[in-house]
Amino acid sequence: MASFYAIPTLAGQAAITAALLPGADPIELSQFVVGDGNGNYVTPLETQTQLVNQKAAVPIAAINRVDNVLKIDGIFDETVGGFTIRETGILDSSGVLLFVGVVAATQKTSTSEGTEQSITLGMDILVSDTANITLVIEGTSYATHNYVNTQIAALRTTIGMPLRVYNLAVKSVTLKDPPSSPTPGDAYIVPVDATGAWAGQTGKLTQYVSASVGWIFVAPPVAHQVSDEATGLTYQRASDGKYNVVVPAYLGTARAYLHEEVVGGVRGRGWSNPRVLTDLTAMTLTGAIQLPTFNPATGLPGKATVNDIAAAVAISDYIHSEMFFLGDA
Repeated sequence: MASFYAIPTLAGQAAITAALLPGADPIELSQFVVGDGNGNYVTPLETQTQLVNQKAAVPIAAINRVDNVLKIDGIFDETVGGFTIRETGILDSSGVLLFVGVVAATQKTSTSEGTEQSITLGMDILVSDTANITLVIEGTSYATHNYVNTQIAALRTTIGMPLRVYNLAVKSVTLKDPPSSPTPGDAYIVPVDATGAWAGQTGKLTQYVSASVGWIFVAPPVAHQVSDEATGLTYQRASDGKYNVVVPAYLGTARAYLHEEVVGGVRGRGWSNPRVLTDLTAMTLTGAIQLPTFNPATGLPGKATVNDIAAAVAISDYIHSEMFFLGDA
């Protein structure tokens, strides 16, 4: 037999036998324990109910199955140490020693000794049949390998990866109530006064990952853009954290003809429904064509110049508005 190995105790053998029965409860493992063997090499015994001299215990970090071998890992961080590890064991959720093993003498130091050392110990258990054995990890101090791998796989298709993509499509920028049956990957901008899982996340980008993870939220960098799939409008994040409607540069002076709109708490220059401020005092009956305008500098209406009218006509295909010209009757 090899010098370093592990075996199931009598309690462990009974647990495995029971787990193979139809409809049996899974084996629930809890802690990875280590000891120093009282300074001596130890021989694991199936009759053991505890280690020779236990020194530390940590939650199990991972369980993997390869054919008929169960691979169990425990992480001992820098806060644990001041002894030499010679023996190992696995406890179930009731504190019963199910597996016991012997390892090569390993010095484990701690922060109090002036050094930081974190090690991962593994125990491989060979059993005759693992097909019907389900092992459950109870510990919560460390994220298990399985959990981390699952989360990484889920996030590969979420906003957690492409946060600095120039433009990201979202389902809506105005929806205040999280959808009841979202599809994984659906993204939204959270408006003001959002409810449910979105409450208190105003201005953030949110995406639904899965039933177990739910919604995740991020605050993208300034100038990050999103496009609303419902309206086709593009929004850009400002330094104050709000998303503003992007007005294309080719609109130029046409900005004077656009109204300031607030959609669900998202402000911007609206051009899906453009309108102008009308002041009848701006009209004349002198025969000259007049078009009411809005001066953003003064906040007052005024008369359009010939250049203004030409610019408005040139962009009419873009803003889809009808313009009416008034003159002498």
